[in-house]
Amino acid sequence: MRRSASPYSVFAALLLTNAGSLALAQGTSPATPASLTTAEARADFDQLRAALEEAHGGLYRHRSKPALDSAFDVLRARLDEERSVSRRELVVVLSELIARIGDGHAHLEVGKTAEDELRRSPLLPLRVLVEDSTLVVALNYSRGDSSIRPGMELVSIDDWNARDLLRLMLRALPGDGFIESGKRASIASAFAEHYRRLVSDADSFTVVARDSTGRTVTARLAGVPRAEWAADRNPVNAPMLAGERALWRPDSVVALRFVDEGRVAQLRVRWFDGDDFPRRIDDVFRAIRKQGARALVLDLRGNPGGVDEYGALLVSQLVATPFRYFDRIHLASVRPSFNTWRAGTSERIAAGVVADSAGGWLVTPAMHSGVGMQQPAREPYLGRVVVLMDGGTFSTAADVCAVLRGLRRATFVGTETGGGYEGNTSGLNALVTLRHSGLGLKVPMYGYWNGVPAPATPGRGTMPDHAVATRVTDLMRGTDAPLNAALRVARER
Repeated sequence: MRRSASPYSVFAALLLTNAGSLALAQGTSPATPASLTTAEARADFDQLRAALEEAHGGLYRHRSKPALDSAFDVLRARLDEERSVSRRELVVVLSELIARIGDGHAHLEVGKTAEDELRRSPLLPLRVLVEDSTLVVALNYSRGDSSIRPGMELVSIDDWNARDLLRLMLRALPGDGFIESGKRASIASAFAEHYRRLVSDADSFTVVARDSTGRTVTARLAGVPRAEWAADRNPVNAPMLAGERALWRPDSVVALRFVDEGRVAQLRVRWFDGDDFPRRIDDVFRAIRKQGARALVLDLRGNPGGVDEYGALLVSQLVATPFRYFDRIHLASVRPSFNTWRAGTSERIAAGVVADSAGGWLVTPAMHSGVGMQQPAREPYLGRVVVLMDGGTFSTAADVCAVLRGLRRATFVGTETGGGYEGNTSGLNALVTLRHSGLGLKVPMYGYWNGVPAPATPGRGTMPDHAVATRVTDLMRGTDAPLNAALRVARER
């Protein structure tokens, strides 16, 4: 199974766009020093690289070893200057190292002290969406500024051009394969945190923004801690708040409603977690059958994943024949030299794997039921299925999309999933803590390969049949453009 990472980890989104790994590692990282010597920084870089090469379950899934070695060498060279290396410089370089792997579940661990500091820190008080190659203001949380309004394009922050900021974050944020949609979702939900970690720890910000007429405004915004953000305190947010209230955004993990006099069911699954998840899914599909809906819109937008088996359970409700959910789960190591697991963990893992002829080990069905043949539900729903997805559709949610695509069981609307079509690396992890900086990484060890046909373009997510993006102007009008497009598809004869 897979679990979510802390929302205050360096690159985890506040809306949990990056689901994390099953945490078997114990211990905490010490506080990160303000700076390191070049030798210390390079030693930490080498330690992290060695841990990845020893235990990561899919290190060469997206790039060959020579290509990845070359990329790592170039990054290491940035630490070769004979001077001290600041904490931010090291965080950026190590983050780019991790990002090169193409594993959206792998993110730098900064330790509890740094996470607590982030919670208290005054942040850039703006929520943004990424639209094409621009950053667009969605909400202004500042206390008194009325010039930076939702719908404006960010031109610059302090001395940084907004498009350069976007490129920097896309380079440093983790993501599956060569997918950008998940990174964009992470920027949308945690832009202020990313800015503080990667760019500046300033307490106030000079922001330049442009409105739809091309007029630019400049404002000096004081930082506001995340816990004190309140959109309704600033009147400029009123149109956005009114628009969002008009949207169907249920809070429950599983929510169902019917439209078109019951002919179309809308099922929103926000998370694959909770002891009662199987019961809820059974109840939902019982209600859909009773209603006699001829089409189902399955909304997995912003779903960060969760329990593997729950994803397979959802797919089983939509098919009439047995199917493969995972083709295989691969491990490079069952006893990482740096693990801090509880006693007996390595032995239990070793008992649940068999040798892989290509090297490493393969997980058996006795250890993870997802690699076995999956059976359909007793009374599956066999009407039309339309899946809504976006960059926040990650991990288990992305696996569901991929398997449904592979089975040709659904039509897909929205944007590319943030999780890989072919699978991802997550699940079991082993924590490596870097000796000098105290930074760390929970190295993902399960290399999941979905039970899907080989794609024409490896390293990408599930692609939409109907591409429809969410834009700030639509939200301000109370319009859910992707949902409207999905409903049009569902209504087709």
